[in-house]
Order: sequence, then C-alpha cells, then structure tokens
Amino acid sequence: MSYTEIQLETGELEEVWRERALSLLKEEPDKVQGLILQLRELGEKENPNLKLPTENGFYLKFLRGGLMDPETSMEIIRNYYKLKMNNPQYFKSCSSIEELAKSTYPSQIQAMLPFRDGHGRRIYVFRPGKWNPDKIPFNDIFCASYMLCEMIAREERTQIAGITAIVDAQGFGFKQMRAIGLENGKNMASFFNIAFPVWLRQSHVLNAPRVFHMLFNMMHPFLNDTVKEEVVFHSGDITSTLKEYFRLDLLPKDLGGTGSIVDNSNNVEQLRSMKEYMSNLGNFGYEK
Repeated sequence: MSYTEIQLETGELEEVWRERALSLLKEEPDKVQGLILQLRELGEKENPNLKLPTENGFYLKFLRGGLMDPETSMEIIRNYYKLKMNNPQYFKSCSSIEELAKSTYPSQIQAMLPFRDGHGRRIYVFRPGKWNPDKIPFNDIFCASYMLCEMIAREERTQIAGITAIVDAQGFGFKQMRAIGLENGKNMASFFNIAFPVWLRQSHVLNAPRVFHMLFNMMHPFLNDTVKEEVVFHSGDITSTLKEYFRLDLLPKDLGGTGSIVDNSNNVEQLRSMKEYMSNLGNFGYEK
C-alpha cells in the first residue's frame, strides 16, 4: 500500500481497504450488520448502569478492535469504560481542548503525523523526554494522548489498519520515571493493550537511555504477546534502521527522517473541531 496523506482521504472505503479489512480483521461486509446487532444486544444485557451510544459506528469501531468477534469486542468496551470510571483524573482535562492547547500540546510531546505508513497505519509520535513533570502533570500527558487516539479512532481506515508508534526516549530520566510510577505505567499499558478499540500494530523506540528500559520492563508484564513481539528498539545510526520500516522523507527530521519537524498544530485544530464530540463522550459509561 502506498503512503497516503490523511487530508486527501474520502469517506468511501476503496476496494484495497475492504480487502485489508477482510485480511486483518476477518471483516465480511454481508455479516457486519448482524454482528453489530449481536454486540448491541450484549451491551444491553451487560449492566443496567452501563450507558452506551446508539450509533452503529460506535459498535463497528469496537467490533474491528475485537476482530469482529462480539464477545471480544464487548470485553474491550468493558475495559474502556472501566478505565474511565476508575481513573477519572486522566480524563478531567479532556473537556477543555483550549487548556491543553496552551499547557501541553505546545511542548510537542505527542503528535499524529499527517501521513499513513506503508501498511496504511496512522503514525503516533510520543517523546516523553520532552516532558517536564514540574510544569505538566502526568494526567494531562495521558489526556492529550488519549484525545489524539479518540481523534483517529473515528477514521475507518485507522480502525482497520491501526497505529504505528514512534517513541523517541531521548532525554527521558528519573524525573519522568518517578512522575509515571507503577500504577500510571500499568494504565498506560492497559490503554493500548486491552482498553481501546484501535490496534497498536508496531512500536519503534529510539534513543532509549537505561532509565527508559526500566520503565519498559515495568510495563512489560501488562502487555499482551502481540504488542510485546512488535516492539523494535533502534540505537546507533537510527536512520539506517528506520528506513527498513518507513519512507524517510515522510519521517520528521527530529526523528531520523528528512521531512518537516514534528508539529501537532494540525492535530490541535482538528481536536478543536471535535469539541462537541469529545464532550458527548462524557455522557456514556458506567454510572455510579
């Protein structure tokens, strides 16, 4: 699959995407509506205190996250809403994009690049070494990343192809390590692992100091085998190893490529256009 600029995508899925959905997710168009109905019925029986959206798109998104299996998809829905219920501190700032636009996103710690990789995946950039815990609390780091994931989870092509993560750990030290801690690290792992309906297909870790390896080892037990097996550590001449996975002219200069530097301003503008959508997300979940 060729690289695709996100803004040029249309609403209608091309044949290559329907074929990819069948190959990756076992998605057969003539069975989708029946599976949506099954998942909807499971949701209705789940818990009288669990309020779910009514739109078919919600159920299709989670079905794709669960390989079109209603039982597995229902488990992801449970984990998604339990994470929100048990950790409201992570999501408090999500109701105000303007606050995050001033306090968090300008640090360019996280971004979704404007191109898909050669497998059709969105490319998520996370640079924890640029995070100053004295100025930005971990909860806002989590929230800013979560909002970017909600943004791309609305894209059918991303529901099918998933995400590739590039984690540039340069500058990551004990200050960031202490600010994360075991519980937050566990929840970070759970989010991409069992509590969000978009597939994390591969992770590339660049410039990792010893303390970052300590963080990774702490999170490792909470990752499933699929995620563990698709983590690639790059060291030394990272450009020479990254080009085995990415076209370098589409990777930012500050990540070993030759393209424009990381800039999440377009992400912020898209999130601004999603204020109503993000606010509406708070109307669903487990009611205490």
